[in-house]
Amino acid sequence: MSRYVFPPGGVRPARLHAVRQRPLENLTVFLLRLEFEVFEEVPVRILRSTGKIACRDLVVGRGLDLTTDLRIRSWASALALPDQLANNLKFWLSLGRKNQHLCPWIKITFGRTDSLDYRTTFQHVEPFDPAGYSLRNYDYDLDEQWVSVGVVAERLDMSEASVRRRVSQHLPEFGEQLERRTAGNHRRVNWLLFSNLVNETA
Repeated sequence: MSRYVFPPGGVRPARLHAVRQRPLENLTVFLLRLEFEVFEEVPVRILRSTGKIACRDLVVGRGLDLTTDLRIRSWASALALPDQLANNLKFWLSLGRKNQHLCPWIKITFGRTDSLDYRTTFQHVEPFDPAGYSLRNYDYDLDEQWVSVGVVAERLDMSEASVRRRVSQHLPEFGEQLERRTAGNHRRVNWLLFSNLVNETA
C-alpha cells in the first residue's frame, strides 16, 4: 500500500528506501513494511525522484511455503532474491540498510485506490535495471516529514496533549497517512499533512 495516491495503471520505477519490521504477535513469522522511493522517467533517460514513498506490507518467516505463497515469490523475483533467503528476516532488513546506490530497484504498476483508506494497491511488480539512466535524487530527507509529537508541538506552538488529541481526531479519515509507530512503539506524525489539517481548521 502507499502513503500517496498514485493513478491506477500508472507504471513507475522505484528504489527500495527502507524495510521496517512491524509489530506482530507471532514468533515464527514477521510483518515487514517495504518502502519504495518512487521515480518518474523524463526525456534523455533521466530518472527523477518524485519525493513520494510507496509502501507494501509483506509477511515472511519460517513455515511459509514459497511454492504456494505467490506474494513472496513475486517480491523475491522482482527484487532478484535467492529463494533460500526469501523467508529470512535478517536478509530483508539488511536490504533496507544498504547505501542508496546499492539498493534494489523494481517497476510498480499501481492498482486502484481503496475508497475507505485512500491507499493505492500494487497491481504488479517486476525487476527494473536503472543502468544507463541519470538519477535526479530528491533534495530532502524523505523521513523528515515523520516527526515526534514533541517536534510537532514545538513547531506549531501547541501542547503535546493538543497535538495527540488533534491527531486522534483525524486518524479515522487518514490512518497511516497521518500517524505511524516506530519499532519501539513511539508515535510519529506526518508533519506536512498534520500542519495542513491544522491550518484548514484554524
